[in-house]
Amino acid sequence: MGEPVGIMDLAEQMIRLSGKEPGRDVQIEIVGARPGEKLHEELWSDGEQVRPSTHPAILQVTRAPIDAVWLESELRELERLIEANETLEVVGRLSAIARDPQRVQLLSPAEVRETV
Repeated sequence: MGEPVGIMDLAEQMIRLSGKEPGRDVQIEIVGARPGEKLHEELWSDGEQVRPSTHPAILQVTRAPIDAVWLESELRELERLIEANETLEVVGRLSAIARDPQRVQLLSPAEVRETV
């Protein structure tokens, strides 16, 4: 990912690359965080598993696959809504599918051993 770069250094460099002089041609105004802005990014969600990879600076993130039976059912319903020309319902359904897909419940290694 490279070395970290300060935001002021980045802003000044961008101004210079555009042929202007920071502080003279373009003023940099520090406004602070605005409503809704994040101070940090979440790299994975609660439903994901994080493990080390073979490289010490890289983590491996996995999550359970989407339930194929559920997805087929949702696709059939989308097809029905499309054929019925229910545009708003299609948009709403697609949004719900993308926002909260049903996932296969994976067994933990201990649960796998119990079932064998």
